[in-house]
Amino acid sequence: MVKPKDYYNTIKKGLNKLSNYTRKYRNCIPINNNEGENHLKQKFNICRQLKKLGYEFYTEAKFKNGGRADIYIPYLDIVIEVLDSEKELSLSKNYPVKKIVSIYASEIVEDIGKKLWGEIMLDTLDYDEYIILLIVGKYNKNYFTSENIIHDFMQELSEYGVLTNFNSNKILKAIDKLTKLGIIEKKYKLTNKGKNLYNSIK
Repeated sequence: MVKPKDYYNTIKKGLNKLSNYTRKYRNCIPINNNEGENHLKQKFNICRQLKKLGYEFYTEAKFKNGGRADIYIPYLDIVIEVLDSEKELSLSKNYPVKKIVSIYASEIVEDIGKKLWGEIMLDTLDYDEYIILLIVGKYNKNYFTSENIIHDFMQELSEYGVLTNFNSNKILKAIDKLTKLGIIEKKYKLTNKGKNLYNSIK
């Protein structure tokens, strides 16, 4: 993942929520004999994918205000809890983060990146549209023109370390959908509706 300019500052904000004890479990998984085999395997599967995608993560993440999460991703400010049963879902804890994502130990997770993005975006947008919205919202000016729209978007997409293979058709399709929804204007700027949406999810 090519790290955006705000990457390290965002990481620092996330780490300020954790106890110093937790920081020794950066990008690694401690073995706990009390954890079930499927639970541990799922944690390993998720963390392996996060590492491959370039996201820094902390396991057994203990927060200063209480609570210990299976996995915490400070850049996204997301907690991942691996659950062994539906009963645990009703007992889920409240952490000081933007989003808590619950994944069952028995669940097949082949693309953790898409799953996480799917959890934090609105149901009306798919992954491609969500990423394009973030890029337009980041600049929100006449930065993009019809002459170089594909080139400019492809360049910006690389900064997000996107998890799907974008091409010109996907970009134009996403732009068309966002325009029809009244989220962006034809000059690739956010409408008032788009600004509200962007501010709620950025």
